[in-house]
Amino acid sequence: MEIIIDRQSVCMGDDVTSHETKNEVNEHITFLELFEELIAKNYFPHIQGNDVVWILRFDGKDRIAWKTKENKFYEYNKTYCSISKNGKRIPEVTFIYYSSVEEWSERREDCLENKIVQINWLDKLKNFFYK
Repeated sequence: MEIIIDRQSVCMGDDVTSHETKNEVNEHITFLELFEELIAKNYFPHIQGNDVVWILRFDGKDRIAWKTKENKFYEYNKTYCSISKNGKRIPEVTFIYYSSVEEWSERREDCLENKIVQINWLDKLKNFFYK
């Protein structure tokens, strides 16, 4: 089965080229197996310093998180990549980047509490300066 894989950039220099790729995978692959396969292929940039977190998002939902320094995975649920019912849509997986475990933890708590949080960069900047 063919899937589209994309990831967020980690810095300005990482924005130079697109990170979107098309990959052939077994139609019964789990999100964890897909994550491990991409790690083995060095798909993710190596980040020095923080324990960054990558989230695998599929169909608008966060499915699994990878804490890079600990090399541990946290699954939200064990589900499979699958082709849509009509078979015409190519499944798309996006990897979301969090620069620290703290940033991810805050976002994860909001998701678990079913809060919808959208903070644009200007609001984040205001919050930073007015704490």
